[in-house]
Amino acid sequence: MADASELELISSMPLQTADEPTFSVSELNELVQSVLHQQFPRQLWVRGEIQDYDRRKDRKTVSFTLAEKSVDSDDVLASVTAIMFPQDRQVIETVLRRAENAFQLQDGIEVRFRVEVDLWVKAGRYQLHVCGVDPTYTLGRMAQNRQRIIEILTKRGLLDRNKQLTIPLVPLHVGLIASKGSAGFTDFVTHLEQSGSAFKIQFLHAAMQGSQVEPEVSSAIRHFNRTGSVDVIVIVRGGGGDTDLSWFDRLGLAETIATSQLPVLTGLGHTHNVSVADVVAHANLKTPTDVAQFLVDRVKAFLEFLSDTLNQLGQGASDLIHTRQTLVKDGGHAVIETAQNVVLSSTEWLAGRRRDVVARSKAVVSERQQFLRSSLQRFRLERTQQFLEREQKLIWKDQRRLVQKLNQLIQQRTGEVIQRTRSCTFPRLTQTLLRERQWLSTAGPTIRRYTQNTIATADLRIKGISDRAAMLDPIKTLKRGFSITRNARGGIVTRVTHVRAREDVEIQVSDGMIHSQVNSTELANDLEGTDE
Repeated sequence: MADASELELISSMPLQTADEPTFSVSELNELVQSVLHQQFPRQLWVRGEIQDYDRRKDRKTVSFTLAEKSVDSDDVLASVTAIMFPQDRQVIETVLRRAENAFQLQDGIEVRFRVEVDLWVKAGRYQLHVCGVDPTYTLGRMAQNRQRIIEILTKRGLLDRNKQLTIPLVPLHVGLIASKGSAGFTDFVTHLEQSGSAFKIQFLHAAMQGSQVEPEVSSAIRHFNRTGSVDVIVIVRGGGGDTDLSWFDRLGLAETIATSQLPVLTGLGHTHNVSVADVVAHANLKTPTDVAQFLVDRVKAFLEFLSDTLNQLGQGASDLIHTRQTLVKDGGHAVIETAQNVVLSSTEWLAGRRRDVVARSKAVVSERQQFLRSSLQRFRLERTQQFLEREQKLIWKDQRRLVQKLNQLIQQRTGEVIQRTRSCTFPRLTQTLLRERQWLSTAGPTIRRYTQNTIATADLRIKGISDRAAMLDPIKTLKRGFSITRNARGGIVTRVTHVRAREDVEIQVSDGMIHSQVNSTELANDLEGTDE
C-alpha cells in the first residue's frame, strides 16, 4: 500500500484535460526539427576538430564528431555529431583537391564547415548536415599552431639545441624511424645499400600519420638514446598533404627531438612546407633519398680526407728519405775526400821526415869521419885503421837502424792511413757517417738558433719600418683631424702666400673632398720664416 507521501505526490500531479494534445515520439521530434529549421533557416559556419572520421571514411554517408577543445589542453569542451552525404562529400573533396595546398579530411585537424542545423527524427538526435568547407581556415590554423609551438620552444631554449650536437665523421650506425614497407623506408634503405659503404641500420617502426605519430616516434627516439648504439637518428616518410605533415607539429614530439642526445635528421617528403619537427631537428632534408645521400656524402668526405692525408704523409716520407740519401751521399764524398787529403798530407810528412833523417845521418857520418881523420895523426896507423874500420861499421849500422826504423814508421803511418781510408770507404762507412751526422746534429741547433735570431732581428726591423710607414700614412693623418688643401693650380697649400682671395680650393679629408673658395688671407706672425 502507498504511504501518505506517495499519495500526496500522486494527487499533486496534473491530470490531462480534454484540450491538451498528446504527442507521439516522432511527432515530438518532428516538432523540434521544425523549431530548429525556423530558428536556423539558413546555412551557417561552424569550426571544430574532426574526430572519429578515419574509421568511417570508407562509407558513402559519413558521420563523425566535430569537437571544441581547450586552448591549453586536449580536453573536449563541447561536441556535436556531423553527417556528410555522398553528393556533398564529392563537392567538398573536389574543393580540397583544388586548394593551393591540397589536403584531405582526417582526424585531428581543425576545419570550418558550412552546415545546416538539423535533427534526425528517427533517433531524436541533434546533428549538423555538412554542405561545404573553407580550406584556407584549416591551413591557417595549422600555420598558427606551428608558430605557437615554435615560440614556446624558443622561450625554453630548445629550438637549436639538437643543432648544436656534432654528427660523427663516419656515421655508419643509423637509427631509422619510419613506417615499415613504406616508400620512404624503401628509398632510404636502398640508397644506403647501393652506396658501397658499410652502413648498419637499426630500424624501429612508427606511424607516420594519425594520432599515433607523436607517441610512437617519441618512444623510438628515446629508445635509441637509451641504448646509445647508433651515431645518428633518421625520421623519414613518403610524400603527403599539409594535413599529413601536421602530425609532426606536436609540442611533445618537438621536445623529444630537441632534447635528444643524438643528432636527429628528418626527411618527411614535403617540398613546400616544413614541420616543427623539421625546425628543431639537427638537419632537415626534403626526401628520404636526400637524407641517405647526406650520410653517404659525409662518409665519402671523410674517406677523401683520409686518402689525401695518406698521400701527404707518403710524399713527406719520400721527400725525407730523399733528403737523407742526399746527405749520406754528400757526407760519403766528403769523408772519402778528407781521407784522401789525410793520406796525401801524411805521405808528404813522412817523406819530409825521411829526408831529414838521411840528411842528419850523413851529417853525423861526416863529423865522425873528420874525427877519425884527426885521430890518425895521434895513433899508429894500424890501430887507427882498425879503429876507423870498426867505427865505420858502427856508423853504417846506426845508419841502417835509423833508416829501417824510419821505413817502419813510414809503413806504419801509411798502413794506418790506408786502413782508415778502407774503413771509411767500405765496411765502416756507416759508422763514419754516423759520427759526421752527430757532428751535424750538434751544429744544427746552433745554426738554427743563429738563423732564427737573424730572422727575428730582420722581422723587428721590418715591423719598425712598417710602423713608421703606417704613422706617416696620409689617410691615417687625415683621420686624426688633419686635412690637405690644394689651390686652383693643384699645388699643396702650406703657406698663406700659396692662395689668393676668391681662389677656388679643394680640401681633402679622410672620407672625401670639400670644394671651397678663399674669402681673404691673413698672415700670422708666428708662422713667418717657416720652411715651405
